[in-house]
Amino acid sequence: MDYTARMKYGTDEVEIEVKGARTVEVLNPDPMPEIEDVVEAFRQCVEEGAIGGKPLKERIHAGDRVTIVVSDITRSWMHQGEIMTFLGHYLHDDMGVAFENIIVLIALGTHRKSTEHEKEIIAGSYMYENVQVLDHDCDGENVYVGTTRRGTDVEVNPLLIGRKVIGQEEYPSRSSVKKDDQTES
Repeated sequence: MDYTARMKYGTDEVEIEVKGARTVEVLNPDPMPEIEDVVEAFRQCVEEGAIGGKPLKERIHAGDRVTIVVSDITRSWMHQGEIMTFLGHYLHDDMGVAFENIIVLIALGTHRKSTEHEKEIIAGSYMYENVQVLDHDCDGENVYVGTTRRGTDVEVNPLLIGRKVIGQEEYPSRSSVKKDDQTES
């Protein structure tokens, strides 16, 4: 059996040809209901939808310095820039956090640095134009915060220290610590 699969890849689509297979089975996720009002859905998530903790509106205050940790372009998802725009407006317009107190930190790991165009895609135009959007440098100046149970030193980006951190990515650090490896201070 020959089969051609079409898959989304970044902003494009690629075709993968399967030739000579006995069978081909395509697994698709269950359809999810479409969000009618994305802005309202975002607001509900940050104000009411906290899982296991306080909502964002109770964690961040006008004078806070905030670091938003996001994945690099290799892990970018469809509406990331749009959500970042909502977050920027929410932090600045609704919470009163000054633009100069907001930083978007791109968690590169060992990937190459982001281009300026990629930074704008990742952070969204609104954030890119109003706040600092920086790449984390895992080999740069990081701050020691502890040692894991297995004896691995853990260092993190200094922009995570003394600031409120909003993260959709594991915090940028220097070591590759396993997720289940707890840090001891």
